[in-house]
Amino acid sequence: MIAALGAIAGLTLLFLLPNLNASIKYFLVVLWQIGLIASIMLVTYIPVFFFNTSVTARIFSAAMFAVSLSASLQIFATAGFINNFFINEHGLTVGSMLEVTIMTFGLFFSLLEEMKRKDVQVLALEQEQTETLKRLVSVQDHERKRIAADLHDNI
Repeated sequence: MIAALGAIAGLTLLFLLPNLNASIKYFLVVLWQIGLIASIMLVTYIPVFFFNTSVTARIFSAAMFAVSLSASLQIFATAGFINNFFINEHGLTVGSMLEVTIMTFGLFFSLLEEMKRKDVQVLALEQEQTETLKRLVSVQDHERKRIAADLHDNI
């Protein structure tokens, strides 16, 4: 799929050629639209696939959904199916801003979760260390009592 999308993107470079045949231009436009739709489907599918893995994955999935939705709206507006000046002119910008906002929230959420996880690990290590010290003191106390008893009994 990725190779096909790369080939489509490469073929669209033919638009840069001067005096390109109209039928070739039409074919390239159709090919480009197919590539966009396939890209949007891929960008939408991947986050859905990972949606149930973690909260962070859900946040990033929401960001990818926002950009997919704005790109889809932009394609429909460009094709003439949606006649809205704002979507036609600023649809991708709004989608990108929304994506960046959600991704930023996701990054901060992920960092906060990591900090909480580290705090829990440190607390568990401290409790384990406390338990180990208690057992050490108990073993030392038991050994002292045993030595004291041996000394007392032998004398």
